[in-house]
Amino acid sequence: MKIKYVIIACIFALFLITSLPSLSSDFAIVQAEEPSVTTNDASNITTTGATLNGKLTDKGASDNITVRFQWGLAISYGSETTTQVMTTTGTFDTSISGLSPDTTYHFRAIADGTSYGEDETFTTTKTAPTVLTNDATGITDTGAILNGNLIDKGASDNITVRFQWGTTSSYGHLTTTQVMTNTGTFDISISDLTPSTAYHFRAIAYGDDTGFGSDKTFTTNRETSAPTVTTDDASNITTTGATLNGNLTNRGGADNVTVSFEWGLTTSYGSETTTQLMTTTGTFNAALSNLSPSTTYHFRAIADGDGTSYGEDETFTTETNPLSVTTSAASNITTNSATLNGNLTGMGMTNNITVSFEWGTTQGGPYPNKTTAQTMTTTGVFSDSLTGLDSSTTYYFKTKAIGNNTSYGSELSFQTKAEATPPGGGSEDSILGDLDWKVLAIIGGGVLFVIVLLFTMTRAKARTVGGTRQGGIRQQPLGTQQTSTCPKCGATITFGSSPCPNCGTPLNWGSQQTSTCPRCGATITFGSSPCPNCGTPLNWGSQQTSTCPRCGATITFGSSPCPNCGTPLNWHT
Repeated sequence: MKIKYVIIACIFALFLITSLPSLSSDFAIVQAEEPSVTTNDASNITTTGATLNGKLTDKGASDNITVRFQWGLAISYGSETTTQVMTTTGTFDTSISGLSPDTTYHFRAIADGTSYGEDETFTTTKTAPTVLTNDATGITDTGAILNGNLIDKGASDNITVRFQWGTTSSYGHLTTTQVMTNTGTFDISISDLTPSTAYHFRAIAYGDDTGFGSDKTFTTNRETSAPTVTTDDASNITTTGATLNGNLTNRGGADNVTVSFEWGLTTSYGSETTTQLMTTTGTFNAALSNLSPSTTYHFRAIADGDGTSYGEDETFTTETNPLSVTTSAASNITTNSATLNGNLTGMGMTNNITVSFEWGTTQGGPYPNKTTAQTMTTTGVFSDSLTGLDSSTTYYFKTKAIGNNTSYGSELSFQTKAEATPPGGGSEDSILGDLDWKVLAIIGGGVLFVIVLLFTMTRAKARTVGGTRQGGIRQQPLGTQQTSTCPKCGATITFGSSPCPNCGTPLNWGSQQTSTCPRCGATITFGSSPCPNCGTPLNWGSQQTSTCPRCGATITFGSSPCPNCGTPLNWHT
C-alpha cells in the first residue's frame, strides 16, 4: 500500500517538474499584462492647494486604463481623486484644494486599481500676505508714484513690500523695498520714464509666502518742460512811447505758447501787454503809448506754455527832447549832380547822431541809394552832394537820423537839368564835348577852311603826278549810275546835277572827282572805265563813298559831318 502511494507521489512530482516551465511562462505573461504607473513630484503648491502628477508608462493588456491619485496626511492616504481614462501612455495630473497651510501630504498614482506608483510627499506653503495694487498718482512726463495696500500679513509679523513695473506685463523692473509691521497703504516713486508712454505695475508682499497684487497701468504725460524767453532792449523810444522786444527761444513741451510783457515804474510792474500766440520760436514785440516824458520804466517778457517762464528785467527811459530831422530842398542842380540838404532839429537822448540821405527814382521808395553817414553832436543843417546822375530825371530823397531811435524827414524831389543842344543839332558823343555852340561854330569854320585848302592842294598835286592818289578822297565803284546826298536836305540826287531837285539848293560838284581802282589802287577819274592803269572794267553803282580827311573813316559821298569824328565836310572844290 505504501509503495502505491509512493509511486503516485513520484508520478505527480514528475508531472510538476515537467509542467513548471510552462506555468512559469504563463505567470510571466499574466504579470506582463498589468499596467504600470509612476508618481511624479507635486507642483503649483500653495497654502491651500497643489497639483498631483503621475505617468502611465505601460497600459498592459488593456486598451483603456483608469488612473487617479490617493492622498492624505499619512501613507494610509484616505482620500482619492476622481478617475481619468487614458487610451495611451503619458503623464496625467489632478489639482486638489482645501488643504491646510504649512502641512505635509502623501500621495501616489494608481492605474486600474491594481498598479501603484511610489509614495511621494509635498508641503503646503505658509499663509501668504494679501496685497492690493492701487492706481498710480503724481504722474508727470518722466515719473509717477506707485501705490499699494497690504490688507493681510498672513503668518508673518514683518512683510516686505515693493513693486514690479515696466512697459509690458512682464515688467522687468523692481522698486526698492519697504518693511511693514502693520497692514495699510504704501507707495514708492519711480523716475526717468519716457514721456507719453504706457507702463504696467503691480504690488508684491513677501512674508511666509509671496503675495501679488493685480496688474495696473498708467501713461506718462507728454513733455512738460516750460518755454524759455529773453527780454531784449526796448526800441523806438519817444517822449510818450516805446516798443518792448522779446525772443521766444524754446517752446518747451507746448505746441502753442502765449507771450506778453509785464511793465511799470518798478520791478513790481503792475501792467501787462496784450498776449500773443506763438507756434514757433522767434522774436515778438509790443508797443506802449501814453507814457510820461523823461521817465524810467521796467519791463520783462513772459512765455506761458507747459509752465511759465520770465525774461530778465530791463529798463528804458522816455525822451525829453525827441530825435527829429527835416528834409530841405535840393540845391546846385545840374544835368548830372545836385546837393541834398537836411536839418537836425532834435538830438533825442544821445549826444551823437548819425545823419544821412536816402534817395532814388521811385516816389515813396524804396530808396536803393544812401549817402555816407555823418556824425553830428549838435542840432543844425547838413548836406551831401550827388554826382553821376542822369539828365532830365526826377529824383526823390529824404533825411535819416539815428540816435537812440531812428527818425526820418519828409520826402522831397528834384529834377536834373536837360543836356544843352547847340543850334543845328550835335551830339554829346562829339569829340568837342559840351562846348558852347558859338565856340563849336568857330572851330567848325576853321576846320572847314583847312579841309578845303588841303583838298584844293591835293587836287593840284594830283594833276601834276599821273597815276597817283588825288585829294585823298576814295569812292567805291558801285554801279552804272552815280548818286549823292544833298548837303542841305539830305535828298538822294544824281551825281553832278544842280540845283537839288528836292529843296532847290545850288550844288557845286567841283571840277573833277577821283576815286581808287579796287584792284590796283590807282587814282582814277570818277565815272571812267576801264581803269587806265590795269584795264579792269569798273561799275560805279548807285552810291559812292569817300574817306574822311581827318580820321580816315569811310563815309557816304556828300554826307557831313563825318559820322565817326564829327568833322564838317565840304564836298565842293
